[in-house]
Amino acid sequence: MNKKKRYVFSIYEPSDFNKLRNLDNNGETVLVNIKQDIDFADIDFDPINGIGVDVIIDGKNHTISNLSIDKEDKIEVGLFSKVNSIQVKNLNMLNFNIIGCGNVGSLVGRVEHDAFINGSTFSGNVNAESHCGGILGSVDKLVMCDSCVATNVSGIDVVGGVVGLSDSVLSYDNHFNNKLVAKGKAVGEVSGYIAENEKDRIKHLAYVALQQLQSKPTVEEDEIIRLIKKDY
Repeated sequence: MNKKKRYVFSIYEPSDFNKLRNLDNNGETVLVNIKQDIDFADIDFDPINGIGVDVIIDGKNHTISNLSIDKEDKIEVGLFSKVNSIQVKNLNMLNFNIIGCGNVGSLVGRVEHDAFINGSTFSGNVNAESHCGGILGSVDKLVMCDSCVATNVSGIDVVGGVVGLSDSVLSYDNHFNNKLVAKGKAVGEVSGYIAENEKDRIKHLAYVALQQLQSKPTVEEDEIIRLIKKDY
């Protein structure tokens, strides 16, 4: 049986992200360690194609700033254009300006399966025709906790402060201050559109997790994450 390949990358400057472009897209797991603040000012950057790749980003409380991508006629636009799944912790992504056509977000345009975001901050601008969010353009399942999002997201339809289109979202202890502009009705502070049959289930899971946490007033952060992921 073939084991998944695992790669570890250390990021010290914007050009280090180019190391991620040479993956063979056969089910790798990629751990990205942000070693210091990264400034993309005045850098022409193309999204990284991570199709088939599971990405883990440890921001180590560093900041990625001034990422600017203008691909108004392209779909799947962001720092990563497309990934299989993504986990992010302790990352600040500030003052980004991302333009695309559809499936557009600051971090990833399209996540095929799950996304998990913890202890992170996102602030900047995203503009697209549809399926656009402050962090992700579209995702299957999103779990997000202890994070702050303050974005300006503009599009025609399916516009969200965090993600444009999602099958399900579980949000715990996050802070949002998003400004959204859209002509259509699929607009939301967290998700522009979420599958109707998921809404009641998500409310229930959030209630169960909250009840468990309230019964343990001294619960640690890792326990919060474990409980949310377990119920999710």
